[in-house]
Amino acid sequence: MMMKPISFSEKNLQDIPQLLRQLRGDLELSQAEMAQFLGVSAQTINRWENGHSQPSAISINLMQHKLSSLDSLKDIKTVKANLSQPSNSLRQADVARILNVSFQRVQTIRKRHYIEFTWDNTIDAWVTSREEVQRYIDNKGKRRKRTIDN
Repeated sequence: MMMKPISFSEKNLQDIPQLLRQLRGDLELSQAEMAQFLGVSAQTINRWENGHSQPSAISINLMQHKLSSLDSLKDIKTVKANLSQPSNSLRQADVARILNVSFQRVQTIRKRHYIEFTWDNTIDAWVTSREEVQRYIDNKGKRRKRTIDN
């Protein structure tokens, strides 16, 4: 089954709510699954579909890029299966929330290899494991303890 490519142009920006609902229905995805696939929150999908807000130009480009790669029913089923599996992967924003630091600080932590991140092509983002974050937290505590004891 070939999907009809979705096109968001300036002339149909007012149609985005309907287009998103239709696309999500065609893919048989919940708002939460669609949000996870696109890398936004379920609330954001809800606001877009209800016309309470519109996606930015960057979000529109990202949607077009990700959705253009779905050209068969097999791809859609694979994406849906992957979305339903619990993930051990944490994005940089997740790590920032866990550590209670800024996103920029997490980028520095990643670049200095304090926490090992890998690039995940399926979600187009840097990810790490919960174990890796816990190792960083444990090591950070040891470093602080050494400076206090000395």
